[in-house]
Amino acid sequence: MEAREPHDFKPDEQRGVMIRAAGNLLMFKKEIKACAVDISRNDIMVIHRYNELGQSSQQESGKPDEFLARTPYECEVVITNVAPKSKSFNLLYQVPEGAVPLRQTKYMKSQYLSLAPYRSHKVVFHFYFPKIGSYKHFPSNISVNSVVTARGGANDIKVVDSKKLSKIESF
Repeated sequence: MEAREPHDFKPDEQRGVMIRAAGNLLMFKKEIKACAVDISRNDIMVIHRYNELGQSSQQESGKPDEFLARTPYECEVVITNVAPKSKSFNLLYQVPEGAVPLRQTKYMKSQYLSLAPYRSHKVVFHFYFPKIGSYKHFPSNISVNSVVTARGGANDIKVVDSKKLSKIESF
């Protein structure tokens, strides 16, 4: 059997890619675009919880006061169906601004999920901040039929070189 030339992938100017197939090629495309928002139903709840990688949940609020630079973190996106019937939806989540993904996490991901009534599901992704600063974490979104029906809260994140002792309980 002859070795074929590999497919040729070249980035273009608009963050796309030009593909020259060397043979048969099967391609799937997923598009992320702006859509309508209707979060009035409150059937699905979304929250974020952050932990240093390898640590159990230490914060009541799920968000530390400060993040340490060059320290790996995980974010748990907890989705709960509070409706009396099953729900199917798309979840869109991303690593915080200024962060670098770890452990095969992508900068942004969309996935299709189904939840039975009164059930929860947790999606976990990993990241770290290479340098100090103030960043934002865009909220995870739930969409049904191209309409955002639920989303987590946006979070402001402060990244420091070392944490300050602010509460005697945390000492």
